[in-house]
Amino acid sequence: MTLYESLVKFKDGNADEWDVRRSCRDGVVQIQTINQKNLGKSLISLTFDRDEYVELFTDTERDDSNNQYLIRVAFNPSYHSNVFIDYSYFSDEEWNEGYIFDSFSEENKELFTSLVRQLNPSLLEKKTQHDRYEDVVFKFMVEMFDSQISNITGEYAVLYDDCLVAGLKEYIMAKLCDKFQIYGIYEKQCTYKYFTTVNVLLSIWKRTESSEDDDIKQVLRNLVTSSNLELDEDLYEDYYAYYDYKNFDQEAFDREVTRNLEKIQEKIEEEMEEGVLDKNKEIFEKLSKLNYNFGVWYDLPKQKKYGEETDEIFKIDRVKDGKIEIFRKKKGTYFNIGRSIMDFEEFLNYLYHPELFN
Repeated sequence: MTLYESLVKFKDGNADEWDVRRSCRDGVVQIQTINQKNLGKSLISLTFDRDEYVELFTDTERDDSNNQYLIRVAFNPSYHSNVFIDYSYFSDEEWNEGYIFDSFSEENKELFTSLVRQLNPSLLEKKTQHDRYEDVVFKFMVEMFDSQISNITGEYAVLYDDCLVAGLKEYIMAKLCDKFQIYGIYEKQCTYKYFTTVNVLLSIWKRTESSEDDDIKQVLRNLVTSSNLELDEDLYEDYYAYYDYKNFDQEAFDREVTRNLEKIQEKIEEEMEEGVLDKNKEIFEKLSKLNYNFGVWYDLPKQKKYGEETDEIFKIDRVKDGKIEIFRKKKGTYFNIGRSIMDFEEFLNYLYHPELFN
């Protein structure tokens, strides 16, 4: 006996609740409360597992996107992190462009600016046409305090991804929850438990022109397609639209930023006591006057190059303990030919006579 036949017979008093249960082989449909005066008004429960319910709204055979994964994420509180964001690339780009700094609290912005002023005040004079600090400010702080800045940018990336996931959950809930209520199927728990009556269920069979041989999932699938309730979009497309500031854990981010900026302040104070900071600041100012920034590959001054050294380029890695550390390599190659540590006078010598440093 099919499920449809058992429901009709139950309504007519020719079958009991156990007949209905046995006819529903997937266990979704059960008679919960029998209305003896009107058997058609007897209460039915529909119980799904999450994937069963989601499949009502998605065409798994046609869907070549990652929607199934994202829907599982939306309904699973213990989802794996790194859903949308490539943490490493995202955090580096967002930091260098100044977007992470824009998310600092006002107190942390002031502390960060104070740190840069203590180290290399000339950098604060460099601003974009939109009155924002240039990327050299942020790249400089990475070169000087990679561990602390990485903690900040890593925390931002994780919280940003969490924020997008929270927005995804809200979007998916709006798409998949409470969708059958207008047809008389009431939701107790989205994707899991629903209630209706025998009469309503039989009316949906007719509404969707479903076969009497169809199981309940096929009938509801027919209802979804005939009512244009399908989730037929790519949930990864335009995923930044899931961002909502209310879902970003600003307090957690502020704590992490403050903790790491205070560590940087401690390191600066140690260098002050040792007299190293003044030496470093002097070098920073001189490099700034020469328009050299950290992490950028430069040609040697044209008038200084000759012979085989013509193709050499260099990159200033950092200034530490009153010394400049640079990488050197040939143009068009991926491998450094050397790392040199020198004071400022030696650095000028290198610019004039790079062959002396081979």
